[in-house]
Amino acid sequence: MDMPTLTIPQPEARPAVVFSQYWMDTLVIRSPAPGGEASAHVTLVPYSPVTGEIAMNSVNFTMDNLFKLAETDPVLATALGTVMTVVQTYAIAQGLVSAPA
Repeated sequence: MDMPTLTIPQPEARPAVVFSQYWMDTLVIRSPAPGGEASAHVTLVPYSPVTGEIAMNSVNFTMDNLFKLAETDPVLATALGTVMTVVQTYAIAQGLVSAPA
């Protein structure tokens, strides 16, 4: 008895995906005491804006001594100041805190 012949399709060649952008999945800034140092815990996820694909391997890191770093990094200083201003403005508008005297 002859066995049937099956044609197995070949997988299509697919170009490699280039994950050229990073999506900030998590940003947690902690400062345990007023006037104390702060740290930021960050998770970045690579993705491709062309295909919309998200990589499975995230990049996790911690930035310690944010305020000390901001003394020599004007972009970080501006970012921290902006975050504080936005958070305070939002909290005041929501009635969560009082406006500073």
